[in-house]
Amino acid sequence: MKKFIALFLVLTLIFALPVMASAKKSPAGETEIKVTIIQTNGGNAVGEENNDETYTVTATPSEGYEFDGWTIEGSYTILDGSLDSTELTFDYTTDITISPIWKPIGTSTPSGPVDSGSGSPVTSDNTGSVLPIAIVSLIAVLAIAGYAIIRNKKVVQ
Repeated sequence: MKKFIALFLVLTLIFALPVMASAKKSPAGETEIKVTIIQTNGGNAVGEENNDETYTVTATPSEGYEFDGWTIEGSYTILDGSLDSTELTFDYTTDITISPIWKPIGTSTPSGPVDSGSGSPVTSDNTGSVLPIAIVSLIAVLAIAGYAIIRNKKVVQ
């Protein structure tokens, strides 16, 4: 049983380390900095924190719409792309709120914010990487527990 507990702790640490290392801290190292993507009518925007603690957002228009730029609030530096490109990589030192601007094809009027429940802010705080790690950890624990049970099972005659 001691080996099982030790193996469980080792596996938990191995799978938990990437989650702990992926959170971006403020320049003073005190708090976690977050990027919030506000979805708007006309398409979808997704973001991902890169290994170098920069952030990349990608905009994909819905049918009948085209991308018209980004609005960003917070302190950032563009590293790749521009406010007019569908993919943008930036570094940031404060919380960021970013939203894509869409316009119907053939018009010059951008779309407004989504007014339905689907338009609520989506905060990127690296929790997306926790679920796959939790699933793998759970499978590993169940496999180890199953092995321990089978190994210690006594045959009744």
